[in-house]
Amino acid sequence: MQIDLYKITEDPKVYPKTLGDPVAITGGLRDAAVDVMRPVIMVQGAPADGYNYAWIPAFQRYYFMDPPESVRNGLIRLQMHVDVLQTYGDQILTAPVILDRASSGWNTYLPDPRRKFFQYTRVQYITIKQNDLPGTNGDIGRPSVPILVTVG
Repeated sequence: MQIDLYKITEDPKVYPKTLGDPVAITGGLRDAAVDVMRPVIMVQGAPADGYNYAWIPAFQRYYFMDPPESVRNGLIRLQMHVDVLQTYGDQILTAPVILDRASSGWNTYLPDPRRKFFQYTRVQYITIKQNDLPGTNGDIGRPSVPILVTVG
């Protein structure tokens, strides 16, 4: 089975990952019944240090590699776990979705009950003169009513 090894330094949550030139090695499965999500592969001879990522064409998946373990003279065990983001990234980006929330900004087409509102208070003082009040200056009969107006 062919395995392409890579050295990556990016965060595992980055997509797409920057992959350099691969180093191709061959190895065999440890068990006949293999878990493609967490394969264990035996290889002869240690690959060069620093390889922490792999592509297995037979499984069509990318994998993070645990540090290699020496089993016995020249036999190395590579334990891996699938990188779902890199393996299925194109399908994830092109998948149709129904949005429940807006991560930033505000979209009128998305009902978002957890949307945060920021309250900015602006205090405004208005001086009302006696002559400006209703009921004065010939406006007899209208009661004076204070009105409070808020915006936001």
